[in-house]
Amino acid sequence: MTTPRELLARYATQSQMSSFFIDHVGIISVKSYGAKGDGATDDTVAVQAAVTAAVANGNHELYFPHGTYKVTALTGVSTLTFVGDNSSFTGGYSGTINSFSAHLANTTTAHGAVSAATASKIIIRDAAGRAKVAAPSAEDDIALKSNVTTVQTNLTEHQADLITDADGAHGLKTEVGDFTPVLGSGDYTYSTQLGRYQKIGKLVSFQIMLAISAITTPGTGTFVITGLPFNAANITVTLYSLTISQLGYITFTGQIQARLVNGNQINFYQTTSGGAPAGLAYTGLAANSTMNLSGVYEIL
Repeated sequence: MTTPRELLARYATQSQMSSFFIDHVGIISVKSYGAKGDGATDDTVAVQAAVTAAVANGNHELYFPHGTYKVTALTGVSTLTFVGDNSSFTGGYSGTINSFSAHLANTTTAHGAVSAATASKIIIRDAAGRAKVAAPSAEDDIALKSNVTTVQTNLTEHQADLITDADGAHGLKTEVGDFTPVLGSGDYTYSTQLGRYQKIGKLVSFQIMLAISAITTPGTGTFVITGLPFNAANITVTLYSLTISQLGYITFTGQIQARLVNGNQINFYQTTSGGAPAGLAYTGLAANSTMNLSGVYEIL
């Protein structure tokens, strides 16, 4: 596909090129400042005026339409490139007017362009097709590859996150672990003393297996199990009823209930027909009593 630049170079006349660059690109033509380019008229003053204007305007090129320019000396030209087609100097000045066609084809330094991140410079791609930009500081700045890579890495890692990871996912964490349940009063020897929990966010489920093998000193008061791993939230006597899956060799009357009270303590109650719940006494336990229970509660 033919580019606009190639079309311009192929079909435009010298005067059309001059008009195009003056009107659309902003390149100054020396003829706009009175230079004749006829090889006889001294164009030094006119060209110097064009040089001064181009520098003041921030231009990097100064355009010389076709012709021979009689110039004795110029100053302040270090930042400028002279461009033109079939244009040259006479009169003693040793400067060079570069081929305008060659300037159009310049792919490395045209108009002072650089591929590095440089303030107030036109960006041009380097030999590998890349151009550098400064680190972004505003919302509408171009992002650096390192920023994009960081975001992509975080997204990739996030997609692989599990709620079982240490940092969880979307603020939801889960963990599992063991704890050691004990009777709240007395001195007992246990043949089985197991507690297992799973915490998902602020919800804890647990299982307990206790088996007594010997009683040194019986407990007093209501039969209690302690040692749960987390304190319960919004605890009341009637909240968090638990599930008893097995009781063995325990003396009681009526039905048995287990409830979570006082944060991390399980109390056992017995209820007879038509009666209110009453605490199950430690005296109902024997040297071979067993109990398995489970429950779910919310933590603080």
